Amino acid sequence: FDSLESPQEYYLSRQGDPWDFDYGRTDAGAAAMGSLASGGRVGDPIRAVCPVSDDVLILGCTRSLWALRGDPTAGGYVARLSEHAGILGPNAWCTDDAGTLYFLGETGLYALRGAGRCENLSRSRAPALGGLDAVGCGTPGAAGRTFVTLAYDADRHGVLILLTPFEPASPGTHYFLDLRTDSLWPERYPLAVGPTCAAYYNAADPARRRLLLGGRDGRLYAFDEALRGDTAGGAAEAAVASHVWTAPVALAGPARDAVVTRLDGTLAADSDAVTYGLHAADTAEGVLAAGAAASGTWAAGRNGPDRTRVRGGAHALRIANDQPGRWAFETAGIEWTEGGELR
Repeated sequence: FDSLESPQEYYLSRQGDPWDFDYGRTDAGAAAMGSLASGGRVGDPIRAVCPVSDDVLILGCTRSLWALRGDPTAGGYVARLSEHAGILGPNAWCTDDAGTLYFLGETGLYALRGAGRCENLSRSRAPALGGLDAVGCGTPGAAGRTFVTLAYDADRHGVLILLTPFEPASPGTHYFLDLRTDSLWPERYPLAVGPTCAAYYNAADPARRRLLLGGRDGRLYAFDEALRGDTAGGAAEAAVASHVWTAPVALAGPARDAVVTRLDGTLAADSDAVTYGLHAADTAEGVLAAGAAASGTWAAGRNGPDRTRVRGGAHALRIANDQPGRWAFETAGIEWTEGGELR
């Protein structure tokens, strides 16, 4: 689609004939070529080609985004959508069932709805997703380079952002964008899985319809809701370590501390057990670095109360599981009294 000599230009073969690049023809289905640049400027290299509908083709450059609408030789035209947001590589994009385009650029994770305005989804939640030093696309073996793949998971209603280092010693950190709750979750997979690529297999048979992950070890992997651990590289089922933090809360306001006197929690009826820890510090920032002042185990259903006294200017709850299983957290309740002024 693009050349090494002129990476800012696109080349389209004749419709229905991938071998016909005769640009001298003028009929509606003839081959076409063009440049993605504003007047008087050299355009950015084209990195991704994203067909979002029969009439719109999104062209992702390193730092700009363009839309090719219609047939170029029959009234079609190219319009710039963004002069700042680009796409990192040929697989760094996907579309969901509503036609929304999701893509990863140098400045973060974006959504493009209806070929209109680009929305940055990660700026405030995962700023590490942006930046050339954090994520790149290049030749295998290059230091700091990463396999970048986005895939829509129709079964779990979200987008997988897969960032697998070329170097096999590092598992990398991936993300799952849950479209139902508009939340972004970091994930890690076994080294054998990687994954280095992903695609949704939209089979006619619903039993075969699933998201497939291409592993470093040459195997294809898929998510299985019946399992309670990972099976990677032909090994036996292994535990998946998972945890979640609640946001730190200043219960008594910004100038006073609070003393938590009671804590209880509720898990789903079919949930496996979890461990919990109540963390406290003078500031919200310090809570994440502080050790658990109170901890224990919760089983399915309602648990508690834990009447350990925990004083602090801010409190947060960490819930975790590192055993084979699945867990679902529903609610946590606390009782507290106001303490003294923060120093």
